[in-house]
Amino acid sequence: MSESNYSNILEEITILYVEDENDVRDFTSKILNPLLKKVFMAQDGEEGLKIFQENKNEIDLIVSDI
Repeated sequence: MSESNYSNILEEITILYVEDENDVRDFTSKILNPLLKKVFMAQDGEEGLKIFQENKNEIDLIVSDI
């Protein structure tokens, strides 16, 4: 698969990113936002669950630290 095909796929993905470290969350959002259709950000599991419940039909992937 060519690089342009990957770009097209990424542009259609919406993720929920859960990260409790502010610096890591900010850094990662700066990388992900230009690549993906939409990025939801949460600072903890509780907020992540709330965002997921409100947007579950829109979210394709959840990325979380442990």
